[in-house]
Amino acid sequence: MESHDSKGKTIKETFPSEVISIIGDIFAGLVLSIFILPFNSF
Repeated sequence: MESHDSKGKTIKETFPSEVISIIGDIFAGLVLSIFILPFNSF
């Protein structure tokens, strides 16, 4: 029972950080494309 709780806690702690990193990568890519496209059009 104790090992199961620690495993669930580890999953809960690692899952959000992975989601945040993925969202951060996508957001960074969007921001870069938004900043780069106007410069290329000029």
